[in-house]
Amino acid sequence: MAGGSGGADAADDTRTARSLAALSFAITVIAVGVPVWLKTTEIYRAAIPYGGIAGLQELELRVGDGARLEVLAENGPAAERLAAGLAPLLPDCRLDGRSFTEAERGRLAAAADPWAADDALNSVGESDHLRLIVLPERLVPSAAAPVMFGRYTDVLVTPTVGAEQLAALLRQTVVGDVSDAVATRRVRSAPAYDLLVGAAGRLLEPVIERLRPLANISVKSQHLYHADLGVRPGWDDTAGEYFLSEEQLSLVVTPLEARLGASVSGRPTLQFVVYVPSPAERPLHLRPAGAADAFLSPRWGGVQVYNPPAGQETVDARRVVTVLVTQLRLLLGVPEPPLEAVVRPAGPSGLRGWELMALRRLRAVENVESARRNLASLAAMLEQISNIVIDDSRAIYDPSMLALLYFPDDQKYAIYIPLFLPVSIPVLMSLRSIWGWARGAPEKVKAE
Repeated sequence: MAGGSGGADAADDTRTARSLAALSFAITVIAVGVPVWLKTTEIYRAAIPYGGIAGLQELELRVGDGARLEVLAENGPAAERLAAGLAPLLPDCRLDGRSFTEAERGRLAAAADPWAADDALNSVGESDHLRLIVLPERLVPSAAAPVMFGRYTDVLVTPTVGAEQLAALLRQTVVGDVSDAVATRRVRSAPAYDLLVGAAGRLLEPVIERLRPLANISVKSQHLYHADLGVRPGWDDTAGEYFLSEEQLSLVVTPLEARLGASVSGRPTLQFVVYVPSPAERPLHLRPAGAADAFLSPRWGGVQVYNPPAGQETVDARRVVTVLVTQLRLLLGVPEPPLEAVVRPAGPSGLRGWELMALRRLRAVENVESARRNLASLAAMLEQISNIVIDDSRAIYDPSMLALLYFPDDQKYAIYIPLFLPVSIPVLMSLRSIWGWARGAPEKVKAE
């Protein structure tokens, strides 16, 4: 009996030692091995404000949001009354009114007409916001329009101007959203552009300098000899001229684009073509008839037909640049001057101050919209890909992203399962025996 009891005790001790060894191994794997594996394979993911990004999608932006409009008049109460009348009509803008300063009064004293007043008030530099100048009575011509858009950032108005009329004109130009037609033809916002022109690139320097606060523009020139438009013009016996119909104009751009050597770059390229017909096809005009003989291709550029005077083969560069600047304005989305108001010529720069201001606000809204869409797409991608690195500053350019494109989760599991499954099976089986030992269940002995 003693020998049998001693054998049973020895067997129990052996089982206990074996169970404790298995338990310690399982604890080591679960408490140490798994955390170490998770820690060494974890991916750093910076906190992403998903709620803030989602809130941006509900934000409605307008060109006039937060625009500052300052009303200036000879006396403060008159300026404040006009500002108060405009406030409910332009709720997105910040309006205030004040009287002229002594320096401004001194400049106006030497002015003899509205345009002279425009030059005088901006002689020391343009304002960084739109100013509504209520002209003194002596500077108002007898048949003057109530609203006159100056060359700078000032809109000149008569003392009798109506707030409704003025607000409507401002919405059409500076603080209003663009129409669908303008949005369709304007080139996308970019920090730099390439202009491919056929002639007179040097005369564009004032325009390029004026646009420098918005974008860096590089002008490139190209000349093609013995080239045609790819379509055969018609002949009008009555007018004695060749012509291209409106239906043919849509067929001109593709052949021209194939011949032009636009450089390959990340910057948008605007192409402005000046076509000089051969002597056998002159004069060549566009139908319907237009004074400029030019047409615009949205987001691509413009084409103008130039017929040299009889006996000449040279191109009038200033005439060409005038048309080119008009086309460039349309492609950039510069607001068109309202027909109901008097607008001062823009001068050599081709852009008035208030037009540049409107274009700046339009591009700002467009950039915010683009950033909002990109953030939404990026947030959706980061939520779908759980093992992507999110750095604090440059998540989208992290080198680990390239490997993740070819190493999805299913491939990762296919690699790790054959490695860890053979090790895991003995551990899981030992847990079963440990559970039986802890419950005091008798050990099963294999029959010999």
